[in-house]
Amino acid sequence: MKIIDYLAREHLTLTEFARRAGVSVAAMSRYISGQQIPRPEAMRRLAEASNNHVSPGDFYAPAGQGVIRTIPSRRPATSWRRGPRSASSTSSSPIPTGSAAASGRPGARRWR
Repeated sequence: MKIIDYLAREHLTLTEFARRAGVSVAAMSRYISGQQIPRPEAMRRLAEASNNHVSPGDFYAPAGQGVIRTIPSRRPATSWRRGPRSASSTSSSPIPTGSAAASGRPGARRWR
């Protein structure tokens, strides 16, 4: 029996059943929506909390009838690192420019 069917039959809220089974409400929501399959320990707790009405087999589709969706990746498609810097900022040896550089005063140099 699916969790959602068990909750309706027993007139339980998701929060109440999650508390009985010892799993978080967020995890229970993911189990119900098919985004996640419970780990073996959580499956055992769900079965115990439902007097074995909800069983591990209820989380898997029969052969040939598709599979349960997986959680989409939350990482962006591109890396957080930016690509190479522009040519002007990757200069390996900074060269002082302008009149301040000609004065030779320390700290008065402008770098490009």
